[in-house]
Amino acid sequence: MFFFIFFSSFLLKANQYNSLKMVSGLESFKSESKKKKEMSLAEQASYTLINVPTDAEPPSELQLRQELEKGDVKMKINALKKTIQLILNGEKMPSLLMIIIRFVMPLHDHTIKKLLLIFWEVVPKCHADGKLLQEMILVCDAYRKDLQHPNEFIRGSTLRFLCKLKEPELLEPLMPAIRQCLEHRHSYVRRNAVLAIYTIFRNHDFLIPDAPELIAKFLEEEHDMSCRRNAFMMLIHADQEAALNYLSSCIDQVNSFGDILQLVIVELIYKVCHANPSERARFIRCIYNLLNSSSPAVRYEAAGTLVTLSSAPTAVKLMEFLGDQNELAAADVLVFVHVHAPAGAMQKLVTADGTYASQSAFSTITQTKKEERPPLRQYLMNGDFFAGAALATDLTKLALRYIQLTDDVKKQNKFVADSMLIMSTIIHLGKSGLPSKPITDDDVDRIAICLRVLADKAPLMSEIFNAQCRESLSVMLAAKVEEEKAQMKAAEKKSVKIQADHPISFTQLTSRNELGTTENMFELTLSQALGTTGKKEADSATSSKLNKVTQLTGFSDPVYAEAYVNVNQYDIVLDVLVVNQTADTLQNLTLELANQK
Repeated sequence: MFFFIFFSSFLLKANQYNSLKMVSGLESFKSESKKKKEMSLAEQASYTLINVPTDAEPPSELQLRQELEKGDVKMKINALKKTIQLILNGEKMPSLLMIIIRFVMPLHDHTIKKLLLIFWEVVPKCHADGKLLQEMILVCDAYRKDLQHPNEFIRGSTLRFLCKLKEPELLEPLMPAIRQCLEHRHSYVRRNAVLAIYTIFRNHDFLIPDAPELIAKFLEEEHDMSCRRNAFMMLIHADQEAALNYLSSCIDQVNSFGDILQLVIVELIYKVCHANPSERARFIRCIYNLLNSSSPAVRYEAAGTLVTLSSAPTAVKLMEFLGDQNELAAADVLVFVHVHAPAGAMQKLVTADGTYASQSAFSTITQTKKEERPPLRQYLMNGDFFAGAALATDLTKLALRYIQLTDDVKKQNKFVADSMLIMSTIIHLGKSGLPSKPITDDDVDRIAICLRVLADKAPLMSEIFNAQCRESLSVMLAAKVEEEKAQMKAAEKKSVKIQADHPISFTQLTSRNELGTTENMFELTLSQALGTTGKKEADSATSSKLNKVTQLTGFSDPVYAEAYVNVNQYDIVLDVLVVNQTADTLQNLTLELANQK
């Protein structure tokens, strides 16, 4: 680990707080005239070190220049790849910039076009003082030509590349061409144009201040679902009120939208209703309708949102999913459905003459006898074909063992044929529609494997079914016994990890009054996936930095020191604040860092 420690001065005067210059983040541009950037070491482009084969030396800058200038298309492709590799390894190569602009950029080969996008992404575009290179003006003109290229995929890839640019000087001349891409005939260009506009508006809003109005108008006229999804997603983050107005205007057509757009709509409705519970009545009907969507993902998200936002009895409609033929879908519903029908309040019944109504406790109940069936057949008719799969496995083991014990081939074939007939009959029953639930694919696969084993009669399969299966069962039972013993020992310790009065929060059981105080489900799951659960959205950049401040000395020491730690891959940047608390001037002050194990 390398430590980079930056000190502005070691001369500390009395009663003066001489702090060091902190490593600042990338400042947002407040005006077009403010073009100078201040980037910290931790926020500069991180290059990937690629290993060069030892049997070949890396090409020199002169060799690359000759290949890029005088080589054919294939040589230029290889030279451009090597140049990108060297730049990623930290080489500057400023002399190759103009060579590539003159001899490589005019080519129309699509492979070169793709490599150039990678090259312009990694190549340094500014001087050491932060001013833009003069050669980038020519590159900007090449961007504009690619945005007007007749090939839609070159246009789309260029738009995706512009999402990664951070220099507003390069983006400003391209804004008219980016706007024109919103009207292109191909959906690939239009949806990438929306992404480019969203990224530019988020980073440099002064370049396209009317982006929300432009995208809102585009959304009303667009018919492609992927384009509408990107546009709607931008409005959610840029102008949520415009997104709500669009949703209100087409709320009756939501069921006809694609699943990618429906998922975004569900997320927006949840966020709006979570922040403003009074909006539930406006959009809850839309969530009900999405329960009938053809996409399982949309139905799942709509069901979770419905149970979270609504405690009305109509939310029990979700229980209809339990009748789905897919057992996995029904199991997913059971995970978050906790519906309990409250019992009605008991009260005394009064008749017309003023007396209390009474009822005899010895009421007779007429019982209807169900059709009596054998237990195994009853399981199969109820749709429990797991018992049928277990029966097929047992029959297979019995048949293989019978073959080993009996030498009569005729008896062997008869026993095997009877077993295979029973298995095939179970599969036929499961697919006939007579049982309450059809047979699952897993049970069909298990029974089919047993049929295949009996048809082949391979010695290896006989060994697996008769010997190895029993050994596996013994190992599993032994492991189960050990696990139960470990659990019993752990229970004897009586260690209280959670207090008895610690509340348990069930999102699905949260009352409507407490809904506004709960966390946002989408933000919570996203923070859990990113590993930042403890952070809050309201934390500013200053508060997040203060959380990383480490105190090095005590407050009563003559010299107080604290450090802000910033970790970037393998580099640790320390921004140290040293304060002289004495009345004397201290010179030649030394800060020693020791490793604490």
